[in-house]
Amino acid sequence: MQMEILQLVDLIVGVAFLSFVIFSFVFYIIHPSGVGEEERIRFEKDTKRSWAFYRNIYHLVGGWLYKIAHRLPLKGLDPDSISLVGLIFNISGAMLLIFGMFSFAGISAAIGGVLDIVDGKTARETGRKDKAGAFLDSVLDRISEIGIFAGITYVIIKKGEIIVSVVSLLAMGFSLLVSYARARAESLNIVSREGYMRRQERVFIITFSLIFDSIYSRFFGEILFLKIAVFVIFIGAVVTSGERIINIYKELRKRG
Repeated sequence: MQMEILQLVDLIVGVAFLSFVIFSFVFYIIHPSGVGEEERIRFEKDTKRSWAFYRNIYHLVGGWLYKIAHRLPLKGLDPDSISLVGLIFNISGAMLLIFGMFSFAGISAAIGGVLDIVDGKTARETGRKDKAGAFLDSVLDRISEIGIFAGITYVIIKKGEIIVSVVSLLAMGFSLLVSYARARAESLNIVSREGYMRRQERVFIITFSLIFDSIYSRFFGEILFLKIAVFVIFIGAVVTSGERIINIYKELRKRG
């Protein structure tokens, strides 16, 4: 009985979250102003290589998140502490996944993604942007992804989907490779933003697949969107990591 109540609450939260997102779309379309020029330029760079359809959605969601981040009172906040709180939300999301609370898990992952925006912005605006903070942020992001994918893989194995669970692990591995290629390139003074399956795309896909499955699984007893998500992320991460590796290699060969 208690589990049924928790699943019902999870369903209600999922529906409420989707309604909130739709409302946010409308609100941002009506009131798109408020994003600082520096953040606007940075946001445009982040979405330049996204799929056209995805970019339109991401402009709405991401622009709204940047607008919130722009108005947050950042003075006195510690970027490293924000990164740690983001990790806590992501690990909490992984734990919620294990207990079948898909909506709460998706929302936790989304909050972790927002904090990933805020910590970098805080570091820039408070003059605390340094190599130590950037290193910590990058490491915590990778731990967060490992945690989320571990939770996803557990859920898929529990459903008896062995092949899909293997794909989930491969998706995690190649997602980490995407981030590693960028980090290694930056250590060699090369800017590498190529590809369509970066961290923000992965967070977006995972968040909404969990929200949709919180509704779908309630009525059909199965997960669907999460399985689709791991295949999409796997294929996208393979292509993205390959593109980055090839471009970085070519650039290094040019430099001799």
